Amino acid sequence: MERYGWTLITGATRGLGEEMAELAIERGRKVLLTAQSETELRALAERLRAKGGIVDTIPADFTDPDSVQNLWNEAITDRQISFLINSASVDAIGELSDGNWTAEITAIDYNINALTLLCKLASKHMKTHRTGRILNVASVAAYIPGPGRAVFHATKAYVLSLSNSLHEELQPFGITVTAFCPDTRQSDIFSVADAAQSAKRSGLPSLRQVAERGYFAAMRGRPLAVQGFGNIAMVALSGVLPGNLLTKLAGITR
Repeated sequence: MERYGWTLITGATRGLGEEMAELAIERGRKVLLTAQSETELRALAERLRAKGGIVDTIPADFTDPDSVQNLWNEAITDRQISFLINSASVDAIGELSDGNWTAEITAIDYNINALTLLCKLASKHMKTHRTGRILNVASVAAYIPGPGRAVFHATKAYVLSLSNSLHEELQPFGITVTAFCPDTRQSDIFSVADAAQSAKRSGLPSLRQVAERGYFAAMRGRPLAVQGFGNIAMVALSGVLPGNLLTKLAGITR
């Protein structure tokens, strides 16, 4: 049982974030949940407390840097955050030339700006305790271009690169950073119900199995975890195939 410190989980009311909250509670961790909807946070917290969990909630708007900073300030008030799970994520579907700027900037705010700020703040906090884990949910999308979802793929490539660099920076302080790359159909842009339906139709592993893969990789201090043999093969091919061919293949399969 892991009873020291708190686990802060972003995007806790959807997809992998919700599943990882369940996993943390089952393993005796105290969890601090954050998402935008206070109502959804309250409902999840009540469900987890009914299982005997120690749960607090802090709603936050990840499009607002001040809200993210305030979230962290409140999170570390009388708490040690020993595990940060950055699971909040937003997609931006459509060609970049279409529509207005709202979808793209929201994805960048969630997937890059808020995640980076929390990594920065958590790094400083964990260095004072010389221990900690950070799990950043990236995606196999980090390895390939994504015509029609270009911004989402680009933001996940950023998360992967940031995580790899931060892992090396923080290792001397007893802190590990894991980049987790699940299938794009089983990330936090979907609800648990949506992900379950996708898994059923496509023969994918359950969302709980996916969450376990990322969670336990982080607990073991691994810098990278890719979900599924098919995705592992695709990641390997991404390092061999020319970029223009990858882009064409991604465009054909979208």
